[in-house]
Amino acid sequence: MMDQAHKVRALVSAAGPAVDVDADALPMIMVAGSRAGVGASTVTLNLAAVLADRGERVLVVDGTQHRNDLHELAGMRREVQLGL
Repeated sequence: MMDQAHKVRALVSAAGPAVDVDADALPMIMVAGSRAGVGASTVTLNLAAVLADRGERVLVVDGTQHRNDLHELAGMRREVQLGL
């Protein structure tokens, strides 16, 4: 029986070697979940916190269509009432 991560594992194993990235290039990390409740928001916040603690500049964008409550998980006040 295949679990939902089977296709992701197949893509990772088929991927080529990592390319050298210019140190001045702006890296982007995307975290996505296949459905609600799988922990993508928790992973996103923890990753952002670790990068910020290292002195990196971090911008987190919550693209969730219905339950965009990332600001609540981060303990922040919502500044904008409308979204994308």
